Amino acid sequence: MASSTELLESIQTGMRLYKGFFLKIYGYEYTQPGFAETAIEKLTDARCSNARNYYNSIVAEYENKRDEEMRKVAVWYREQLEKETENKKRKEVSELRKNLQGMSDRNLLQYAKSLTGVGL
Repeated sequence: MASSTELLESIQTGMRLYKGFFLKIYGYEYTQPGFAETAIEKLTDARCSNARNYYNSIVAEYENKRDEEMRKVAVWYREQLEKETENKKRKEVSELRKNLQGMSDRNLLQYAKSLTGVGL
């Protein structure tokens, strides 16, 4: 993979521009804010007057796909958390039942009083 400097140096009049080229520019923009603008200006100077439109279109397409994938991941993750929470609740209820079954009537009465705050 070309460094950001090599990528800029490779820009010349008459070069073929591919989607991957613009995605590389987009990638460098993350670590070097302003890189995309520099590259687009250099492309424009090299007589690629539609560089900005191509870049914006390709980035929008990429971000839409990425966002859709992230929504799918978020739905899956929420479902996993819900399952985990439900399993934890089931386990707690099961343990509580076991504990209550082992209590004497007197201890059960004291436990009930502590829950309600009412004297029975």
